[in-house]
Amino acid sequence: MTVVGPRAGENRVGGTSGELRAGPDRSRPSETPPSGPGGESRRLPRLRRHRRSAVAVALLLVGAGGVLVGRSLLTSPTYSSICVYPRESITTLGQVDALTGHVYSCVMAYDNANPTWATWEVPWFATTKITDRNWADWVRERSGRRLVITISLVPSDVPPNWRQICASGGYDSYAAALGRNLVNEGLSRSVLRISPEANDPGSGVAWNGGTPEDMSAWAKCWAQEARAMAVPGSHFLFDWTVNAGYEAIPFSDYYPGNSVVDIIGIDAYDSLVSGQQVPPGPERWRLLSREPGGIEQLVKFAKAHGKALSVPEWGEVAPPAGGGDDPYYMKQMARLFKRDHVVYESYFDEDEGGTLRLGQIPESLRVYQEMVLHG
Repeated sequence: MTVVGPRAGENRVGGTSGELRAGPDRSRPSETPPSGPGGESRRLPRLRRHRRSAVAVALLLVGAGGVLVGRSLLTSPTYSSICVYPRESITTLGQVDALTGHVYSCVMAYDNANPTWATWEVPWFATTKITDRNWADWVRERSGRRLVITISLVPSDVPPNWRQICASGGYDSYAAALGRNLVNEGLSRSVLRISPEANDPGSGVAWNGGTPEDMSAWAKCWAQEARAMAVPGSHFLFDWTVNAGYEAIPFSDYYPGNSVVDIIGIDAYDSLVSGQQVPPGPERWRLLSREPGGIEQLVKFAKAHGKALSVPEWGEVAPPAGGGDDPYYMKQMARLFKRDHVVYESYFDEDEGGTLRLGQIPESLRVYQEMVLHG
């Protein structure tokens, strides 16, 4: 877990007074049996914002509203738009299937905490000998399965000026190697969520840097690597994701461009950045959806750029940061998915730093089953 100092007006989750938990950061699990949940090095949810990231898959192309997803999706099989993050465990995925009555064919996986380029190029979830975590095997097992993969732009051992080096193409060979490895593992139709939540200084090397110069270089770096990953045989979809309401930085300041972005996403948990104690209901949702840099602004930005919308991470959060078992939030998220033609969404089903699993929120679970799974 990485703990960063709180900024003015931010919500705090878990830990001692005054601590702000950064979002979960998935790394390569140990090849030995895990000693804790998932057995990986991770940062706990920044829960609003806190929480953070993972693999989800399955897209449903939506033509309504003039929004189209690029590349091969028009000619690919129809996949489910309902995804989930099951704690990096295939066994847990089966438990979520049984709980919800839905068999998921789309899973979120994280590979965004690598120490070196050598580990960055070779996704742990495709090479691990731990059967319960080998998502490449899971995808190959049955037609119609897909991953949404969260990856960092660079490993943690890069120099301070990595954004500028990357923007000039200095890391293209590594990105191409990653693309080839994913294709060779049968993951050519994955969604690649590159360095999401770059508007969060606590995201480590994923951060866009904060200055105009760094943000411009970050965006060029993102574009360079996306182009380099698009190797022969690949049909990747590239998802540019922000962290809802974390910092009111104009999206355009670090947007990589329409030519490389297929999907625009937002991670949107039920926890207020302002830290206000507002009970579940219309007023809480109004504040949540209208935060600067939040849901409403991101939806407008995606539509203005003619891009499909995703919600790669969302979920409920325990009080006092979140609304707890909050069926009103669940209803509004379900309506968002349909109203704004969300091509995929992924519930963050792990209890990290305050996030709540579907089995912990019975009232919301009923809404999830009725409106998300069957609505």
